[in-house]
Amino acid sequence: MRDPEMCFELGSADEPHLDPFYFRNDYIGVEQWSRTIERGHNVHLSRLHEQHKQFAKEWDNNLRLQGFAGAFERQQTPRA
Repeated sequence: MRDPEMCFELGSADEPHLDPFYFRNDYIGVEQWSRTIERGHNVHLSRLHEQHKQFAKEWDNNLRLQGFAGAFERQQTPRA
């Protein structure tokens, strides 16, 4: 079960950044695309995209507070 899952596009305008376009949460039965291609046309749902960006910021902050970033960094440091 994905709880939650997000997909991001890597952008490089000005500086590298991640831009969310997909959100899925199996627990509550939600699957959303805020940017996609339908019948050959780009579709951008602005309000939903803003919600995805806000959720990604909150999620990132929560993961940081829970120590995930520090644990990742410790795994990348070579040990003697």
